[in-house]
Amino acid sequence: GLLYLPQAVAQDARWLIFWQLVTGFAVGGTLSTLTALLMHVAPRGREGIVFGLDASAVSASNAVGPIIGAAAAAAIGVRAPFLVATFLFGLGTLTVVLWVREAAHVAQAQS
Repeated sequence: GLLYLPQAVAQDARWLIFWQLVTGFAVGGTLSTLTALLMHVAPRGREGIVFGLDASAVSASNAVGPIIGAAAAAAIGVRAPFLVATFLFGLGTLTVVLWVREAAHVAQAQS
């Protein structure tokens, strides 16, 4: 998510393209890792359901994301979608961290 911040302040198209490239590599690596992780944690015999739900979430994001970005750009300015993306990725990161901590506490209490 932090890779979107420099895009919001880029003063030159070359820098914007550079940060888009770096962000693309990060997203590509993250999605590949997520797919491997989903395969690892999916209950045996339910892998198809897990991957189907993941595909649905990705499709919903691909549909809603541009709408949010366009609304932010129209309301605030063309740099706003990058700031919104940074905020949403930060919020997602915080959510995952809290879920992992909660799961760790539950696992520790059970052992």
